[in-house]
Amino acid sequence: FFLMIRRPPRSTQSRSSAASDVYKRQFLMNLHIEDRPIYLTRHGGTPFIQNSIIGGDPSLAEEGRLYGEYLGKFFESEMEQGSLKGRESVRLMTSTMKRAKETIQHIKLPCEPLYLKFLDEINAGVADSLSIHEFKEKYPEEYGERQRAVSYTHLTLPTIYSVQISVVAVSLKKK
Repeated sequence: FFLMIRRPPRSTQSRSSAASDVYKRQFLMNLHIEDRPIYLTRHGGTPFIQNSIIGGDPSLAEEGRLYGEYLGKFFESEMEQGSLKGRESVRLMTSTMKRAKETIQHIKLPCEPLYLKFLDEINAGVADSLSIHEFKEKYPEEYGERQRAVSYTHLTLPTIYSVQISVVAVSLKKK
């Protein structure tokens, strides 16, 4: 297991990045070095993704359902002959979003899924359920700001994701 944490240059540090550093340290303190496979995946495709619509809570599209079926077969194989074979302690954590629940419905593990609100997609605010085109027309300033951002590191998202990672790490520690 390898985790690299890059500290931003002092000139770009803010309260947000300082808070992010705190959560990264918490994550590392709660990390247990032991053989524990962790699988990360996103939900399957949705009509919103296909139509460039921001946020929302849509159901899966057909290819999203197929992806969920593939995940089910993958984890069945992992339980029979892969890294999950013989494990009594298995956890399945997902967001409370409809598309996430639909994606995991074919995964059969010896545990009940944990539906965790903090894993939900970050609220898109005024852009929620708008197409990129509609967002550009209705909110040109916000659209321009989004386009000017080289990456999400210019926003407050790293702190949010750090909190999520830290909470997941603590949750894994409990089992």
